[in-house]
Parts: sequence; C-alpha cells; structure tokens
Amino acid sequence: MKRQTNLRSSPFLQAALLAVSLNSLELVHAGLVLNPSFEANYNDTFPHYGPIDSWQGGSGVNQSDGPFHNGGTPIPDQTRVAFMQGASSLSQDITGLVAGKRYWIQFYYDARACCGGTIDLSTLVDDVSLDKITNVKPVTGGAPYLFRNVSFSAAADFANIKLQTVNSGDATVVLDGVTLVQRDEGNVVVQNPGFEASGDVPDT
Repeated sequence: MKRQTNLRSSPFLQAALLAVSLNSLELVHAGLVLNPSFEANYNDTFPHYGPIDSWQGGSGVNQSDGPFHNGGTPIPDQTRVAFMQGASSLSQDITGLVAGKRYWIQFYYDARACCGGTIDLSTLVDDVSLDKITNVKPVTGGAPYLFRNVSFSAAADFANIKLQTVNSGDATVVLDGVTLVQRDEGNVVVQNPGFEASGDVPDT
C-alpha cells in the first residue's frame, strides 16, 4: 500500500511558501517612487540638513520635533518628512512607465510656520511645469497636511518628476508621501490608491 505524504506538514514546503509570499509582498509593495515617505535616512544633527536617499536635491529630513516640520501637525505617513528651504527642488528619475498611459503624482505638503517669507510649490515632469501652488500656507490647529494630485500622460517609459520651490524671504515647504500611480482618464481621485506611500520601498 502506498504511503500518502501530507505536503502541508512538510517544513521544507512551508519555508518555500513563506519565501514566495514574502517575495510577492515585496513586489506588490515596490512602487514607482523610491523612498516616497523619506524614511530611509536621517541626519541626527540639528536642524537635520542633509541628502535624501533616492532623491536629488531637497534640504533635509525632519521628524516630529522639527524644526521645519510644525510641532502639533500630524505627519501624514510614518515618522519623517522632507523639507525644502528657500528656492530648491526635489526630483527623482522614474522608470517602468507605460508610454501613453495616464499617471497621478500625489503628495502631502505644508509650509513652515515661521519667519515671514512666502513660498510657491510647482510640480514638473521632464522640466515641464504642470501645477503651481501659490503662497503655500502652514496648516494650523492640529489639522493634517494638505493633499495634491497632479496628472500627466507618460511620453516614454521613463520620466523625471520634480517638486520645485520659489521663495521670497525665509520660507520652507515640507513634503511627505510622494507617489506615482497609473490611473485612467475619468478615474475618481483617491489619496494613495495603490498603497504606495507607506514603508521603505526597496530600490530594486
């Protein structure tokens, strides 16, 4: 009589299934934008100026104690935000797009409640300006960061996305949850529809 083997009880099979599940989870989680919520690195030295992993430009990364992030304002995603002080830009080269498809650039933003200056925030794709927020104001009273959705059609399978500031006086923009998702014409705008914002997205 043949012996029947219970494959489900095999530790080797269980280990293999776990590995497949973890790999699948990583593939689902790996979005188009790397380090979308700026969690990957942090300069402990006050006021936390420094490079931002996977991005070009920007001024640095803050946590809840600021000073560029406003105390009492909830951070949209996890524990860190990027800041751009004065005239600056924050950009990333994106691959894996589909030419002709429509995409949404989404992000959360605020302005530092300090110092009396004004600052504008523009969204560019391949150095073409698509959107401009004039005189970004700080949120108050514990309200959340503001949300922005900017759409464009991909001209190729790659693009450069850029957030750019122009200031008058001392002013700073703070950003979090910068994502890029493919959505078709007529889709209703939903914040973070592909769940891309959270986590340290692997750069693979």
